[in-house]
Amino acid sequence: IRIEDDVLVTLLPSGPDIAFPHLSGGARAAGISALHLGQGAEADVVRAAAPAALAGEATELVRMLRALGGGLAGVRGDRLHSPERLSTLRTLVVMGKPLDAPARRRLRGLGRRVGARDLEIVSCWAPRGVRALWAQCRGGDAFHTYPDLECLELIGSFLDMAEVEGTGELLWSSLAWHGTAFFRLRTNTKVTLRDEARKTLDAIVS
Repeated sequence: IRIEDDVLVTLLPSGPDIAFPHLSGGARAAGISALHLGQGAEADVVRAAAPAALAGEATELVRMLRALGGGLAGVRGDRLHSPERLSTLRTLVVMGKPLDAPARRRLRGLGRRVGARDLEIVSCWAPRGVRALWAQCRGGDAFHTYPDLECLELIGSFLDMAEVEGTGELLWSSLAWHGTAFFRLRTNTKVTLRDEARKTLDAIVS
């Protein structure tokens, strides 16, 4: 997202879910204009906002893209009847469980039929109970985490000693978040953890 004149439009419900406060707080911190419309928003309102990024769960994004495209926005060669592309739209921010490769390709293809030709997808995700929302780079395939604010460890199938890199069940501990904190929360989520300049999680979730 470019900072100067870009707009983020979210189709997320407000409430206790972690996605809404993280996105709204992130937009404020970055100085990006944000319009929170919630689920079921009208396509005309979204189009009038000229968003650079559109955020929501995958099913809601598909609904909105189809509405913006005139109702015929299938991903297998269907032609759109909308007379005008939403050329400002360059990024789809997808909340919820990470998309598999086929679903990601379908959503990207649908987005590029409605928005910019180089539109890309950014997935944001947090396992149940984790009080941090991890995001991918634009067009990336792994989630960046917050090494200074959380401790990530892995355990094997037999509750082996926690490791800091490899594949296994993710354990999460808060280090510096304000609010609810857990010590070694078992997430029941299998991931691959890479210890790089910034820790990343490969987007394999089971």
